[in-house]
Amino acid sequence: MELNPKHIDLMDQVIRGEAKDEDLNVFNTMISQNAEFKSAYEFRSGLSQVSRADQQMKWKEKLQALEDRSTSEKDTLKSIDKTEGIKEGTEAKTRNLSFYVLRIAASLILLVACFFLMNRFNQSEGDLFASNFTSHPNELIAFERGQSGVDAPLNEAFKSYDSGDHLRSEELFGDLHATRKNKNLLFYRSISLLHLDRGEEAVNILKGLSQQKIDIEPVVVDWYLALAYIKVGDDAAAKDALNRVLKSKGKFRKQSAMKLLDRL
Repeated sequence: MELNPKHIDLMDQVIRGEAKDEDLNVFNTMISQNAEFKSAYEFRSGLSQVSRADQQMKWKEKLQALEDRSTSEKDTLKSIDKTEGIKEGTEAKTRNLSFYVLRIAASLILLVACFFLMNRFNQSEGDLFASNFTSHPNELIAFERGQSGVDAPLNEAFKSYDSGDHLRSEELFGDLHATRKNKNLLFYRSISLLHLDRGEEAVNILKGLSQQKIDIEPVVVDWYLALAYIKVGDDAAAKDALNRVLKSKGKFRKQSAMKLLDRL
């Protein structure tokens, strides 16, 4: 059985804890009866856990840097205290200590404020993108299975795409499009570009595809276009694309689109 966007959307809803009871029943049935579905779910779930673990590591690094800065300020205070030969119990030492304590406190407050501001910025762009972005499943091979023989170049491109070698898949999809002029290949190239943090290039491709008829559903193109806009910081354009997702027929990514709109 071929996995389709509805299957992928169901997996992502379960991973994010958004699935309703009836959806969970369908999911559990699919997991127990379809090995391909189960394997794809385990792979996507693993990617989500890796993303969360990476973000937690970044938080720990920022907090450690804050602690190191505080320790450095305290060491500086001790050094100044020794250099100036301030004697314990004198009025001068009290004034100096008060000054430096206030200075350290002010520095810590500033650092904490900067930390939370930076974290909010990261959540509004980087984390917002990462928590919603997953590769679209391979649909193009199915369109060409009726052809005689094995399409080795296309198989190689999707093999790289499915294995996560997006540096290779981006190159292969680009080369194939140059010779075949198949615009569906550009869609998958744009997904690889997003994996490679080349958001502007992905936006240009997806923006063009959203105005053309290709085998990939328009709502799918608009969803990834919205994520690409979020990645490059164009929230207004992202909202327009998300609103098109909400107005489309079917259920594809509508819950996720509504949540994204609330956070933009």
